[in-house]
Amino acid sequence: MYHKLSFTQDRILIYTSFVLKQLNK
Repeated sequence: MYHKLSFTQDRILIYTSFVLKQLNK
C-alpha cells in the first residue's frame, strides 16, 4: 500500500513539474 501510494505521489510530482515547465515556456 505505502509503496504504491509513494509511487503515485512521485508520478504526480513529476507530472506537476512537467506541466509547470511547459507553462513557463
